Amino acid sequence: MGRDTLFQGRPLNKGTIIFLTWPDSTKMLVSVSSDGLPSGVDATPESTNVISALFDVFPGSDSVSPTLKASVTSGLTALLNG
Repeated sequence: MGRDTLFQGRPLNKGTIIFLTWPDSTKMLVSVSSDGLPSGVDATPESTNVISALFDVFPGSDSVSPTLKASVTSGLTALLNG
């Protein structure tokens, strides 16, 4: 990989748990933890395009490939870190 992937200054190492939650179709909550289940909300993306795109790609137990998940994680990290 060559470089560390960070989310709000924290490394996203193998085993990090990321929850994407949609309370409704216009709002998404991002929760991240590297040591067990996430205990709170770490980010709420504002872009309805991002929210909609992630909703279309992620729901379901086998709806995306590991490569796509890694790519979306990197892109989301970059977007949220501004």
